[in-house]
Amino acid sequence: MDIKSELDLSGKLIIKVQLGDDIRRIPIHNESITYDELVLMMQRVFRGKLTANDDIVIKYKDEDGDLITIFESNDLAFAIQCSRILKLQIFLNSDIIKSDSCALNSNEVSKLKKQLRTIRDEVNKLLDSIDTTEHKCRNVTHQDQGDAANADNSQASTSLNKVNSSEFDPLQEKNQKNGTEDGKDPSKPPTPQVNR
Repeated sequence: MDIKSELDLSGKLIIKVQLGDDIRRIPIHNESITYDELVLMMQRVFRGKLTANDDIVIKYKDEDGDLITIFESNDLAFAIQCSRILKLQIFLNSDIIKSDSCALNSNEVSKLKKQLRTIRDEVNKLLDSIDTTEHKCRNVTHQDQGDAANADNSQASTSLNKVNSSEFDPLQEKNQKNGTEDGKDPSKPPTPQVNR
């Protein structure tokens, strides 16, 4: 009977999946399984350990023993073509973050902190120089605007002075009294006015 069951399983795909310390072996009848169907299957198989709200990453072991991430159905189809026994590992994203942070030793952490501080200092210097340049540009712009306004004011006052000076020119009043206004020649006698 054992030989017969082995023969029945020989044509099927076997998924061997691990979540933490728990390892399950699942025979699959449909090799055209999609990534979404695989995720739902894993949630059922690991009920209580894995929920629909968990953010997971599924990886498979290739022929070299490397863990390859499965992101979509095409990745899963390729993994199935590589082996009849698909060895999967499920990682919760929180576990990946923990393992990545533990992978750094204290020397690497101190180097990383030093690099980040250097970057922070450079960014602060750049921001300070931008602020200083911006302040200088504002002052120059205000000064230029003030100079332009002063130039406009002096031109306006000069034109006002010209208008005002011609209105109150004492020589002009003399010329008007002598009959020289409006382009009249003083050598010609004034034209008599006729009263009607």
